[in-house]
Amino acid sequence: MLQKGTNMNVVCASLVATAALLMASSVAAEDSKVDLSKLTCKQFTAYNNDNRGLVMMWFEGYYTEDDDPATIDFQKMAGDLAQVLIYCGNNPDTDMVTATDGIMGKDEDEGKDKDDNDSEAK
Repeated sequence: MLQKGTNMNVVCASLVATAALLMASSVAAEDSKVDLSKLTCKQFTAYNNDNRGLVMMWFEGYYTEDDDPATIDFQKMAGDLAQVLIYCGNNPDTDMVTATDGIMGKDEDEGKDKDDNDSEAK
């Protein structure tokens, strides 16, 4: 049971860190470091489910804005993974940053005021 005043962000971060450490043994068996800017779709799809999950968790954090809530949406992550696997199946030589940009990346116009978009159209 959590004590009164326990910060939920700390609890969530601890749980995610624990899960990552438990899954890290499977990553250590393959590579101790992965340069995601050079990881290809073909390499990603060859990973086991644990390693795919770790990579997807990293991308979820990479595409999360600073002011977004500190939550993990496992259903969204599963959907993103399915889309990435389909994309990678059709584009095995594409790097993962490029692959995930189109699926998980923020729209360039997102966050702009409607007035800004209207003035650009004129």
